[in-house]
Amino acid sequence: MREVIDSISLIEKGKFPKKQLEEIIENKEEVIPELLQVVDQFIEDPSIASNNPRYFGHIYAFFLLGQFREKALFHKLLQILHWSEEDLNLVFGDFITEGSGRILASVYNGDLDALKELLENEESYEFARGQAVAALTILVLQGQLDREDISNYYRQLLKTKRLTPYLYADVIVSACDLHFEDLLEDIQWAYEKGLVDYGVINFDDVKTIMLIDKKVRLDYSRSDVHNKYIDNTIKELQSWYIFNQNKTEVSKLPEIPKKRLKIPSGNKPFVQDLKIGRNDPCNCGSGKKYKKCCGSS
Repeated sequence: MREVIDSISLIEKGKFPKKQLEEIIENKEEVIPELLQVVDQFIEDPSIASNNPRYFGHIYAFFLLGQFREKALFHKLLQILHWSEEDLNLVFGDFITEGSGRILASVYNGDLDALKELLENEESYEFARGQAVAALTILVLQGQLDREDISNYYRQLLKTKRLTPYLYADVIVSACDLHFEDLLEDIQWAYEKGLVDYGVINFDDVKTIMLIDKKVRLDYSRSDVHNKYIDNTIKELQSWYIFNQNKTEVSKLPEIPKKRLKIPSGNKPFVQDLKIGRNDPCNCGSGKKYKKCCGSS
């Protein structure tokens, strides 16, 4: 099976390896050790990806192991998410916000302290830290973590003044998704202290969301794909832009030095209640995601 894995490790723009992925998925038990080896090799030598923009083997491995609920990936992925902002952008780009939090939740092994450590690590990249929030949100919605425990933890976080404005907003968005109405006063305090990035969510929106019936809000949150486990790697990846680029268009593009390929993922996520989500197609007709087009300004 390693031959099949290696055969798709380099992307051919405009081609999605559906048949190979189906074969890998059909041989789950045999392929899991091979996929973990791909991850280990990437951790040992990240230049596999940073020196070759076409390399995609690590991304396939993360999604497939997430689909397989392979708990051995949990600490490996956390280790990677502690890397520097520069390193993460070189080897991941948009993957940081396009799936890593969901994969963390999918392979969660019960080590809650490890998730908290990532979120609270002030030396780590804030968008990587935010993936711990994404994982916590999913794990509460899916009943793997106790609501009251995470609500109390968020209350502590909101009072620390050690989060970035983006992360304050990220925690608040999660609190809204989880309908932690008991945190409303703590959230208001954070806004009054000027700690929250208003570009992500404002306090009026928070108050409106908290007025929604709890069951209605939780059902809505669970229905959001960004709050779900990874269940279908093929469905997750086949719509990615890189697999749908026109070959003629691609051939016209100049070669770009790798260091200019860094994607800081600096666009802030939009509140779920907005009509256009950050991962939805832009309504200008460009074919790009909203966050990469009109929503980037």
